Amino acid sequence: PNTGYKFVNWTCTNATYNNSNNPRVDTDVDIDCTANFALNSVTVNYSPGAGGTCTPSQYTNVVIGSSVAGSTCTRSGYTFANFSLNPASACAGFNTASGYCPSVSAAYTATAAWNLNPTVTYNFNGGTCDNASVTIPYNTTAAAPNCSRAGYTRTGYTRLSGSGGTLNTTTGAVTNVTGDQTIQPQYNIYPSAPSSLLAEGASNPIGVTDTTPEFSAIYNDGAGDTGRYYQIQVNTNNTF
Repeated sequence: PNTGYKFVNWTCTNATYNNSNNPRVDTDVDIDCTANFALNSVTVNYSPGAGGTCTPSQYTNVVIGSSVAGSTCTRSGYTFANFSLNPASACAGFNTASGYCPSVSAAYTATAAWNLNPTVTYNFNGGTCDNASVTIPYNTTAAAPNCSRAGYTRTGYTRLSGSGGTLNTTTGAVTNVTGDQTIQPQYNIYPSAPSSLLAEGASNPIGVTDTTPEFSAIYNDGAGDTGRYYQIQVNTNNTF
């Protein structure tokens, strides 16, 4: 038969001689026989596996040697990974990402595999963050969390647990996330602004022997800036 067709049976002028394989030849009666053919077609299926949907999920009457466009599969809480083909010999050059088959040679089922969408959780570390956690598609980016804590300066971020992805320790963003993990902001305390100028509890201390004396300073440059770090100068002359 021609490509894409299969033999079905013979049809003869005398029904006695009809045969699905070959007409009878042991006769002295003239007969005319016609070979009947049909499209050599199969059915191919696309399965979402455990949960989810595939659109389309089936192609019927696919002619052997023709192509199949593939399928789009979705599943709540998961990201599509690839297709596996059964039997593997049913399509040479099968595209595991799209399900496209350039030339069908037999019926097959393509089954979707999935990756669980990871969750990034934020430990506030005494402060606040925009989100307590985010669940994102597999192998994508969790944006910077924008965390703060009153009276403290944020110095960076660290991963407390989990793995999968690259943490930006400055911004807290995690790229190419592939697993659940917990991220925590890190802080340094800065002093509260004092209301008076004091050193060791006095405005003009005498005989300071403490190697780490306590002091207060008031910062005001007239531009509305807020000073968080202070410096003290020590001298025996109280008017230096």
